[in-house]
Amino acid sequence: MHGSYPMNNLYIFRAELVNPPSEIMAIRSVCLMASILNLKGLVEVEHDAVDIYWKYFKQNYLTDWFQDFLKPEEVPCAIRIDIAPKFPLSIIVDRITLENQIGIIGQLQHLQKIS
Repeated sequence: MHGSYPMNNLYIFRAELVNPPSEIMAIRSVCLMASILNLKGLVEVEHDAVDIYWKYFKQNYLTDWFQDFLKPEEVPCAIRIDIAPKFPLSIIVDRITLENQIGIIGQLQHLQKIS
């Protein structure tokens, strides 16, 4: 599915970032702003955890914000919200909360301009 979007209009979200202590409302705010920036979200998740995360995303109304779930080896080069600095154009956080959501949104805006 990711092939149907220009690379500069994608962002990759690491699935583990929805786990506590991340806050669902803050995640939804970041996703809303990404949508306003015309960025399409993809979730990177290990193959054996897709069903678990799909259920969690569905229960927390996060599926509206993401186009697809991808295994790490399928993930295209794009802006990333991640837990480790493995790729360029990455926003590295250990959680998404009300306290850091504005910073994440600012970084998304900046990375979109330079990508």
